[in-house]
Amino acid sequence: MSDQVIAALISTLGLILVALIGLLVQNAKQGTLISRVHTKTEIVRNQVQNSHTENLRDAVDVIRDEMRDGFKGIAERQDAAAQTVIEVRTEALRKADAVDQKVVDLTKRLDRHIDGSAK
Repeated sequence: MSDQVIAALISTLGLILVALIGLLVQNAKQGTLISRVHTKTEIVRNQVQNSHTENLRDAVDVIRDEMRDGFKGIAERQDAAAQTVIEVRTEALRKADAVDQKVVDLTKRLDRHIDGSAK
């Protein structure tokens, strides 16, 4: 072989070797990135994975229904309490009117008594 062929082969082998080294370095970098992504993915999976025997959506639906029923019960008790307050207020006003009428009647009697017209 001539010196030119040997030089061309060495140059070609050098280029191939440099390309292979570049690919290995790039592959190592990508492997590190993939490893990081995998680690982060596992962390996320551990946070969101449902390890319970019950389906999470079903559990949330049950809780929602229980809360709805609880709030409905509270609203019913508030309505009953409001009705009781209305009834008590109405009765108090009725009794206050009766007391006012008695005061008016007593005032009239007292006025007649003082005037001497009660004879």
